[in-house]
Amino acid sequence: MHIRFLTGRLDSATGEDAYDGRLIDALAARGHRISVIARTDQGRDGPVTVYPLPLPAPAQGLLLRKFELPLSLARGRRAIRNLSCPAPDITVASEHLFMRGHAARFRRRPWVYFPHPFTYPEEIERFTEPKLHHRLSMGAARRLQSWAVGRADITVRLCRTSMEAIMEQLSLDDMARFTLITPATWTEAAPRQRDPLGPLRLLVTAEGLHTTKRLDLAIRAVLALPPWAKWELHIVGDGDDRTIYETQAADDGRILPIHFHGAQDDLSPFYRRCDVLLFPSRLEHMGLTLIDAMKHGLPVLALDSRIQGLHTASNEIVDNGETGWLAGSDEAFVAGVQRLVTDPAPVDAAGARAHLVASKRFAWESHVDRWEEVLTDIVARSG
Repeated sequence: MHIRFLTGRLDSATGEDAYDGRLIDALAARGHRISVIARTDQGRDGPVTVYPLPLPAPAQGLLLRKFELPLSLARGRRAIRNLSCPAPDITVASEHLFMRGHAARFRRRPWVYFPHPFTYPEEIERFTEPKLHHRLSMGAARRLQSWAVGRADITVRLCRTSMEAIMEQLSLDDMARFTLITPATWTEAAPRQRDPLGPLRLLVTAEGLHTTKRLDLAIRAVLALPPWAKWELHIVGDGDDRTIYETQAADDGRILPIHFHGAQDDLSPFYRRCDVLLFPSRLEHMGLTLIDAMKHGLPVLALDSRIQGLHTASNEIVDNGETGWLAGSDEAFVAGVQRLVTDPAPVDAAGARAHLVASKRFAWESHVDRWEEVLTDIVARSG
């Protein structure tokens, strides 16, 4: 089976950007012919054909920037139209800028819509400036997502919360156009043991330190800890808001064990060093960070995804009181950090359960099996 991927990046080692590359490698290893159209010129080893289509940089000037997303969509359609590549048996489309062009060029070939953002308008909202082009960009994003769900043979989601968010946004009342695939990561790790004499080491990871990750809540939680408490907070990630969080951490006036490590390609040393993953994010649909931490034996303290305005997979991944803890509010999250730091006795048992559950429930081979099953079934039905 010739499977084509429309993706953004193939050059990242961690997180959602690495996911497509790992899935591509796994399907290629099973004998499928794989081709990729990507917004990067990063090549792939092995039997994978990559067609790089790096699009021009965002438009400059206020007038052009106002129409940045529609212009980028037009550039993507034009780039696909001019690309020399054979027709695939099926396409997995994650990169929105290539979808319309590819679907128009290969009209008779089935395709799967697999958006990485929780919803596409949510993603666009993070990067648009309302005074210039927020309304125009959001409208274009909604129309494109509606078109993709309506035209694709199936839309794949890794968590029910994300599926329901898209359905609500598009006013859909049934799940017929969606299928759920249990999330997984390719990580294999041994469980770890916490140093009972050392401080409780807390970890927050975020590929981009923007406001949806709620790093301010994690910092607020440790600033509220009593002076005698033994703890460390390790923050992995970078972004425009990093200086804001560094300022928040320093405003207390004390010298505190809060460590900013910047962006890292390999998170495994931090999983091995730390004891608990803090997950205060309000927006994340794939849950890869949670699963990776749990496979390394770190229990998770996360916000409960049933909170109004919260869109994560935490409730679908973390078993409250078993593999971690779900906080029903910001105040409960702060109290949860204080409870674990002042009495870390439950951490080891929860970490051991997290490792066991994640290794079985979120196994990578089973995940790839399910993808293969979905793709094979669609190709068979379309033939």
